Amino acid sequence: MEKEHKAKKEPARVIGIMSIKGGAGKTTVTSNLGAVLASKFNKKVLMIDGNLSAPNLGLHVGLIQPEKTLNHILSGKALISDAIYSHPLGFDIIASDLLTPKVDASRLKSVVDKLRMNYDYILIDSSPAVSDEVVSTIAASDGLFVVTSTDYPTLSCTMQAVKLAKSRKTPILGLIINKTRNKNFELTTKEIEEAADAPV
Repeated sequence: MEKEHKAKKEPARVIGIMSIKGGAGKTTVTSNLGAVLASKFNKKVLMIDGNLSAPNLGLHVGLIQPEKTLNHILSGKALISDAIYSHPLGFDIIASDLLTPKVDASRLKSVVDKLRMNYDYILIDSSPAVSDEVVSTIAASDGLFVVTSTDYPTLSCTMQAVKLAKSRKTPILGLIINKTRNKNFELTTKEIEEAADAPV
């Protein structure tokens, strides 16, 4: 009788969620995508708040004042496992904290790489500004979603985000259009795709 071979687990797909403009809905998209993948598709999901300068992913999912955070991991003051919190909806989260000293965001990739075999998806909520935090999210990710809305100011920031990602050779998986209200002043999907040179 032939031996049954257990299927080898694939490493997690790491997806960065970014928007170089506050208020576009990046954190809302991250938290909802993670919750749906875990609760509706039975995927093992870890969400990481890569927005070290203005973190609020934890607040979005009801994690208030966690004892250990990504800041502690990056500064070597906590083990990765100490900062992972499980949510009732089935996903795990590593939150960040405003109250700890500045840390080296470039270490994010090494943290993520150590966790790849434990999850199906790792979602990183990035900073809403061009910074070391955004660059670190791009470097740690296999692909990126850029959250945008249908107005010109947000589109200009979206174009900047796409350009930055392409310069770092990280694929844009797509643009996510948020806050559409079907008003005459809104840009169309085609206009957004052509301007940003990325698919919605």
